[in-house]
Amino acid sequence: PDNPEETIELVPDMKWFVRSKDTTKIDDDNCYSWLIDVSELYPEYVLSESHVSAVKFDTKEEAEKWTNPLTEAVQLPVEDE
Repeated sequence: PDNPEETIELVPDMKWFVRSKDTTKIDDDNCYSWLIDVSELYPEYVLSESHVSAVKFDTKEEAEKWTNPLTEAVQLPVEDE
């Protein structure tokens, strides 16, 4: 605080996720469907407010391989595991 030039800015770790484009309202909360399993035949989604259990991708290109017309790739911060 005395020397603002010495202040360290914490930059969150960012990853890519696949989620539904539209939300579903559950108990007054808006939830997305998040991709949680990348099985080639049957990708699995879970309806949730949070992306905590979703599959994390390092690049947008990796995430976009799993999108379809109803989903999108989004970049969000991840917490330390």
